[in-house]
This record gives sequence, structure tokens and C-alpha cells, in this order.
Amino acid sequence: MRAEVPAGELPPLQSLSRRPWSTFVWGPSRPVTLRLLYTLARANDPKFFWCEIRRPGEGPAEPGPVELGWIPPHRLFLSVPLASRPQTEPDAAVVRKLIRSDEPFETVRQLLSFLQLPPIAQEIVTEVGGPEVKRVFALAHAERIREYFPKTPEGIRGLIDAMCSNGVLPFFGAIGPVTPARMLCDFVFEVRAPDLAHVAEGRLICEKAPAGAAFRAGAEFSLDSAPAFHRSFST
Repeated sequence: MRAEVPAGELPPLQSLSRRPWSTFVWGPSRPVTLRLLYTLARANDPKFFWCEIRRPGEGPAEPGPVELGWIPPHRLFLSVPLASRPQTEPDAAVVRKLIRSDEPFETVRQLLSFLQLPPIAQEIVTEVGGPEVKRVFALAHAERIREYFPKTPEGIRGLIDAMCSNGVLPFFGAIGPVTPARMLCDFVFEVRAPDLAHVAEGRLICEKAPAGAAFRAGAEFSLDSAPAFHRSFST
């Protein structure tokens, strides 16, 4: 049974990974949203991986965690939208021909879900050693690969579940307008701050949280309410 957090008091950030949950963060400002994404990812996994989607030939307008040198090179991926798209779900009958006939169904299911992951996520799973080791995968500018995601709620949720079941906890960060599909993630946070100059008056709004979580849907918090936020927004 979880301890109740007083209204307005920020729950432990690391509680977002207490179970195999997914997180979605969005807001109008690139530097504010990406710094918040960094803060949440780092709180839940100090060895998290960061993948930033960039358009070919594009440079950032304002510095974020990558430009500030916060992400170690061996845990940083810079990718273009097309290279970061999820894979088409493979045919189970074809996969069965590639493995031993006596393999249990769970092994086949696990392989199918792994093959559905974006190539970068597959690389992370391979590097960390499989689903037993949980790693946070922060995807910055998720809005730039929206067109490559499945078109149905079942398809999107299936992709999220495939990542979580393979030990990769996705933390999506999106800039600008978002779609209702964000609500398919377990946690959804809106960050309301137009730029870094107005962070002190900014708000973090929890739009969705799973049952039993320390966060609750509808709760609002000041961006000035946690030391971790201060460190990220004061640089």
C-alpha cells in the first residue's frame, strides 16, 4: 500500500519506474520540456539512454541536455525520424521456422515483441542484457516520428508494452501540440512554461497516472518545487 503524498507536494520522481510503466511529457518550449524529460529519466535510471530525433541538417535553436553535455556519448543516440520508426510486427509463423519447435509460446512472444521495437531500442536491450535489467529510454522529439507509429490505439499500446516487456521503460518527450494518443502511456505530464525565463512560474500537470501510483491524475506542481528541477533549469 502506497503512502499518501500531501496535495501539492511533488511525489518521488523515481516512483515513475516502480513498475514497468511508460511516461509521456509534453509542452510548448523545447529547452523546458527536454530538461524536464532529462530530470525524470535520470531520477528513474542514472544510466538511462537518450535518443534525440533531429531532422536532416537541422541544428537546435536553443540548448538542451545534449548541447549542454549532460548525456555521456556512450548513452546518446542522435537519429533522423525514418531511422527511429518502429518495425512492422513480424509474422509469427515465419518466426517459428527460425527457432526450435519445442520452444515455449512465451519465448516466441518475447521474440516477436523484440523484433517490433525501433532499431535503437533493440540495440539498448541487447546491450543491457535482456528484460531482466530495466533501463529508461528517453525519446526526445517524439512528435517527429508520430507518422511512423501504429495508427490504432491497440497498435500503439502494443508497441509500448513490447518495450516495457523487453526491459526498456520509454519516456517520451514531445514539443508543441500533441494528440490524444499520448493518453495511451501510463503517465502523462504537461509542462506549462513558455520558456526558461518563466520556469519559476511554470506548472507541471499530471494528466494521467495508473492506479496505485504516487502521482495522481489532475495534480499540479510548481516547477520550483524540487531540487532536481532547480539543477536542470538553472543551467
